[in-house]
Amino acid sequence: MKWPVDIIEKIAKRKVVLFLGAGVSANAISEKGDKRPPTWEQFLNKGISEVTDENIVEYVRKLLNEKDYLTACEVLVNQIGNERFERIAREEFLTPKYKSHRIHENILKLDSKIVITPNVDKIYEVYAQAETAGTILVKKYYDSDLVNKIKSEERIILKIHGTLDESSKMIFTRSQYTNARYQNAAFYRLLEALSLTHTFIFIGCGFSDPDIQLVLENYSFVFPGSPCHYFITSKDGINTEYKRIVKENRNLEIITYDSKDNHRELHDALVLEYK
Repeated sequence: MKWPVDIIEKIAKRKVVLFLGAGVSANAISEKGDKRPPTWEQFLNKGISEVTDENIVEYVRKLLNEKDYLTACEVLVNQIGNERFERIAREEFLTPKYKSHRIHENILKLDSKIVITPNVDKIYEVYAQAETAGTILVKKYYDSDLVNKIKSEERIILKIHGTLDESSKMIFTRSQYTNARYQNAAFYRLLEALSLTHTFIFIGCGFSDPDIQLVLENYSFVFPGSPCHYFITSKDGINTEYKRIVKENRNLEIITYDSKDNHRELHDALVLEYK
């Protein structure tokens, strides 16, 4: 795996925002050693087992095949209720007491001032705060002092979907996402500003993630000629033509790696960044 010089220089200057998706958390393992954090699709399939109406089950599976996770979530919550849905989320993302993986250590050592994650688990933030004696701040998309903290010298982990500790403000469904964009419009303008002043590096994310689409959907068209952002992913299913299309439509440079040996090539590449 080969890093562009541009990334190395911007990491050194702390002009990078790391965006951590579910693929980063998936490296962790539970306290008992028998479970890993689920992907969005795996989690929602768990929710399907609670639905008794076969027509709804079929519809949700269709949404999952289309990668429309927000709508699938919406349907499940309507079917099983908020309380049961949140209980399943806690059982899947918090109760197993996941232990951090070396990818979390390597990411922390990149010393990025801002780390953004839509993950509702607490794996990276618990590890990062323990390693830094609590000096890294954990902020949510709705915090009133968010702009001040970003302008400060403090390192920040920004939870853009909220946290299970405040489940009433979590973003899981399409309506929750829409309401958050309306009620917290200033936050989404802040995301747009960061995309202009910093280089985003997406790690462990999917191309269908709504947050990635939100950050990048207007970037390449409204600001043509702007520096690109970077998306790190396994080379499986990625070809030259797809890279070209993504670059033209999202101004996103794809960096691929070999996923064999549990993504060892990615882990080693992250280590090389700070040696």
